[in-house]
Amino acid sequence: MNKKWIISLTIFIIFLFGGGITATVADSSLSGIITSWFDVKTERSIVELDNAIKEEQAIQTERLKEVLAEQIAEVDQEWDEFVEVEKQRQLTILREHTDTQIAELNEIREIDPERKKVMENELERIFQEAATEMEEIKLEIVREEVE
Repeated sequence: MNKKWIISLTIFIIFLFGGGITATVADSSLSGIITSWFDVKTERSIVELDNAIKEEQAIQTERLKEVLAEQIAEVDQEWDEFVEVEKQRQLTILREHTDTQIAELNEIREIDPERKKVMENELERIFQEAATEMEEIKLEIVREEVE
């Protein structure tokens, strides 16, 4: 009986440890499957998020470009109008000053007509230089805007 008991005990121990190993291997395999699934899902999610962000960034960048182009066109037009108005204002002031100087010259009777003509010519030259300089400034501003 002793031999039967030892054989039975040995078979029982083999089944006990053999079953435990199978459970451990199954548990290890299940853990690997879950980890693998999670890794695949994580990678897909990251790729999907990255693609969504890139697409939205492209859409928003294009939108921003359109708005900026519109605003630049508006500011450009406003700037041109401002420059033209300011140029006309300055030329008017300059003409009025020149007219005042000429009127004062006409009132002074002591100046001989030849000297008066020289003064008028000098004032006209100054006026023309100022007008030319203002036009050059306008062209310079426009060139800077284009660059």
